[in-house]
Amino acid sequence: MMSMKELCLNLVKSESADEVKNILKKEGLWDNEDNWKNIGDVENNYTTIGNQQASPMNAFVEKVVNSSDSILTSKVIANGIDPEDTNLAPKSVADAMDKYLGIKNQDITSLGGRTAVGKAADSCGGVVLTGQLNQPNISIFDFGEGQEPSKFPTTFCGMSESNKQKIMFVQGKHCAGGTGALSYAQDGIQLIISRRSPLLNEKDASNDIGFTVTREFPVGNRNVKSPEYKYLVINGSVPNFSFEPLKILPCMKNRDTAYEKEWHHGAFIKLFNYDLRNRTASSNIYDFSRKMSLHLVNPVFPLRFYERRPDQQKKSPETTMSGLVYRLKDDRNEIEESCPFGATFSVDNQEFRAQIFVLKRDV
Repeated sequence: MMSMKELCLNLVKSESADEVKNILKKEGLWDNEDNWKNIGDVENNYTTIGNQQASPMNAFVEKVVNSSDSILTSKVIANGIDPEDTNLAPKSVADAMDKYLGIKNQDITSLGGRTAVGKAADSCGGVVLTGQLNQPNISIFDFGEGQEPSKFPTTFCGMSESNKQKIMFVQGKHCAGGTGALSYAQDGIQLIISRRSPLLNEKDASNDIGFTVTREFPVGNRNVKSPEYKYLVINGSVPNFSFEPLKILPCMKNRDTAYEKEWHHGAFIKLFNYDLRNRTASSNIYDFSRKMSLHLVNPVFPLRFYERRPDQQKKSPETTMSGLVYRLKDDRNEIEESCPFGATFSVDNQEFRAQIFVLKRDV
């Protein structure tokens, strides 16, 4: 039987859901139900997980939101502030972006040119596409707060915990652990790796790396009415091992692999054979990034996308996604000179502010 580190690395470098299954079967883990716990500790969790997002892109956006929250939370804690302290912690996402990322008014163009934007992206995290063209493996990683192995059940593998409700500067409030994406991964297979950031200077925090795999248990011959989503445990706990840097990230110097650069802390999540249901979005990393920008009008930080599918990486191996507003402001040649102009409107006594951009006739 391989060590926990070997198991983790073999799972990371798997290029299909079937490959993950085969590894876990060989280790005697796939077919033993004692090695699988219900996500959220809820038996009928399909009702929640299977009915969250109507599109795979929206579901993946949840992962990006969680990464953004993790980045901001880690900055606040590292500054010696309790994220739930209503007096000292930032009062909004905009406040936190300004103070800790140098992004003014939630406008990434305030960072300056593309070099500064790229540097900000590299310091926060990224997205990697590997595997097949139309159903790629999609990995998202961040250098945020991360979680200890013992906290996985109430964070990555939780559903209804109120771990963000009192934090004013984060976007995620539903506490579903980003589980909406599981419906679009083959058999619900997702790999999660995390380590609590040592930059937080928490005295009692574990230094270990934790990892787990999620999967869907179909109804089959089981005495249940609907499928269930579960996560891997070994001897009743989330698998873990002592920290050492893992070469699981891409870099621009060697584009022949997605596993060249060292990862130290934060989170790394890989969704296997993700069904994007959109050939345009999956055709190349540039189109995927542009599609994502429509769903993230003003992201918390620019996100670097890496194309590492063998038949695609030579076309556009990297691109940076900074959101729809950045795209509009960055390419002024496509926008009428008087834009944007503003408008305000109210829905159910809540005021909204709109920015209106007008494209030139020939665009």
